[in-house]
Formats: sequence, structure tokens, C-alpha cells
Amino acid sequence: MPLTYRHAFSALAALLACGPKNPGTTDTATTTDGTTTAATTGPTTAPTTGPTTGPMNEPEHTRPSTEEQLCIDLCIHLSESGSADCPRTDYTCYEWCMIDFQFEEECRAEARAARRCEAKATEFDDVWACESPECSAEYLAHNVCRGVCFHLGGNPSSGSSPNECDWGSDCLDDHSYDMQCATGDAPLCTCRIDGAEVGTCQLPFGLTSDTCSSIRLFDGCCNEFFLPVLQPATVDEPIPDEPEAGGTASPGDTCPLVGLHLACEQDGVAGRTFCDDIDGSVRFGPCIAAPDCDLMALACDGSCQLLDGVPTWVTQDCMEGTSSG
Repeated sequence: MPLTYRHAFSALAALLACGPKNPGTTDTATTTDGTTTAATTGPTTAPTTGPTTGPMNEPEHTRPSTEEQLCIDLCIHLSESGSADCPRTDYTCYEWCMIDFQFEEECRAEARAARRCEAKATEFDDVWACESPECSAEYLAHNVCRGVCFHLGGNPSSGSSPNECDWGSDCLDDHSYDMQCATGDAPLCTCRIDGAEVGTCQLPFGLTSDTCSSIRLFDGCCNEFFLPVLQPATVDEPIPDEPEAGGTASPGDTCPLVGLHLACEQDGVAGRTFCDDIDGSVRFGPCIAAPDCDLMALACDGSCQLLDGVPTWVTQDCMEGTSSG
């Protein structure tokens, strides 16, 4: 069964079109005599067998957050037009994408820009099959923010001695960048591109051989020489101070992506509901307070799989040469 279903996505979009509705909000209604009355809406509990019919019994839904939607868009795109060699064109894609965002703090805007570009890319790399060369500028902005090159095979390095610290990185633009700084107070640093010295600069803080590992290549003072060559994209996407609320769904709702999971509530208990192919229909499964395993979990003796919308650990015999990932 394919990973994505456009008709299901259209159905979910229609369900979510009204946007968030907070429990306890008050709307006004006009009576036949022209007066207005307050109509208070309380929290809705997710049904146990699927969405009910009738305008008075429709379950409430909220739109996915920005990052949830980015991951939905990316995974649908990878499945439909991405590289067949990308290992994330299955039920693990959404979890893989969302986990990456969990590790982003200072570079969240750059990570979003990279995902947004990937979700529209027309070609993916032959080796790094989940990444696209079309997103090089966005990747470079993410690299610079994170301090080292790692997209499309970027390979960072570092070293230290009592008298100096060294950092380097091969980057996706086919150039290598190096910074070498003496230890001590306000040390002098030498900046090199492809092994050739391009300038010197002075760090505004002291270094010892023990603190070398706390600094990364693009954390130093050489960026004035590096950035004009790197040419990273300019990313200007303000991130709210408060975490953005995630989307919600109810068991039985149609959904666009196997492996997608959103918040739900069942009998007053909060949980997650997982999108799966259930009896030939792509829809959300039961509301689960505590899934037994993480969809990314993989070991020699088994993996976490979706069975009728329930993350389930499936055991298997260890084969020689099999390793966890």
C-alpha cells in the first residue's frame, strides 16, 4: 500500500479548515427576535470507534503546527517524487523529521528553511538520497548556525595541542575550511580555504587545549572570510518565544500520511493517534496514552512497526551482519 493518499489529505484538510477552537470559548448566536445569546462550547472527547456524523456531533480538530505540517509536506513529497534510495519513504518518515526538530534550539529557523526547500525539490542526491543539492544554500545556512558542515556529506574535524586548537570541515560547496588558533588570552587565529591562508583574526575570548572541543569551526572569528565564499541563504523566519501548539485528531479520522501522529484525547486521557492503513482505509487508529515503542526504534532482534495504528514491537531473528540503526 503506498505511503501517501491525496484523497485522504483533502479530507483531512476539510476537517481542519476551521482551525483551532479552544475549549470553553464563547460564540454568539442570533435568535429569531434579533437578540443575541452566548453559546459556550466545551471540550470534546475523541470517539472510540471513529468520527460520528451529524453537525452537532462532529469531533473538534486543530491544524498541525508549522513543523508538523513541514514534516507532512516533506514526507508526502519524498514518497511521491523523492529518491527511491531515501530510507525514509516509509512509516518512519514523519517521526524522523520531527525528531530532528527536537534537537534544534538556536537553529530552528534554519532547520525549517531546509525542510521547506526539501519538500519542493525536484531532484535528490545520488548518495545522500534524502537531501537535495537544490537546497545547498539553505543547508549551508543550517551548517553555519550549527557550527560545522554536515549536510550532503559535510565532514567536520578538530584537534588540539597545548599550544593551539584546530578546526576544519569539508563542505558541500566542494571547499574545505580551516581555522587554527593559538591557546591563551584573545588568541590569534589563521583562516584557510582549501589549504590556502585567506586571513587572520583574533578571538574575543581565551582558549586552552581543554576548551578546544567546546568551539566549532563557524563559532570562531574566521566567518568574515568564510561566509563570502560559502554564500549561505539568508534565513529570516522569527520563531515564537512560546512553543507552538501541535495539531489534534480523533480515532477514525482520514489522514494523509502513514506514520503521522497527532495529539488526541480519549475518556479524558491525553495520548497520540497514529495514521495507518487500517482495513484498506488510511485513517487514524486508537488514541494511545503510552505507545509501547518508538517508530524509529530498530535493533538486531526486531523493530517498532505500525499494526492497525498501534506502534508494536515486532521481534525477528538476528541475522549475521545486522546492526541497529
